[in-house]
Amino acid sequence: MPCNTSEEGRPQPLICVLFLDTLHEVYDAVGPNGNIHDERWSEVRPRGGKELDVRVVAHSTVYHARTNSLLVYGGIVAGLARFSKLSDRMFSFQLDSRHWSEIHYPRSHLQDMHVPRERAFHTSTIIGLY
Repeated sequence: MPCNTSEEGRPQPLICVLFLDTLHEVYDAVGPNGNIHDERWSEVRPRGGKELDVRVVAHSTVYHARTNSLLVYGGIVAGLARFSKLSDRMFSFQLDSRHWSEIHYPRSHLQDMHVPRERAFHTSTIIGLY
């Protein structure tokens, strides 16, 4: 996410980083001479949504500029009795409202549907408007 100033005059974060179950913003700290001399990290506290559903590892996350959201897909979730399983769930974290929501999509794994199967340790990218 680009670093600029919001309408309220607050600096926007350079990047948002998702660690397991916490989200952090990274800011540049500008010294008195105008030079960037340090990075400042702050934890983002969600204001809504089901945070426990988003506790995944080995997922991918992309920034969606049109909605100012982070899109999280797949990964590994903890199941019952300490067993883990691959996930095919997709979540959105809206950065302005700080709200988590699940994105539901058809889960038909037919070859002509182009729906990805459960996966972890993968990458994602946004192409075009999607």
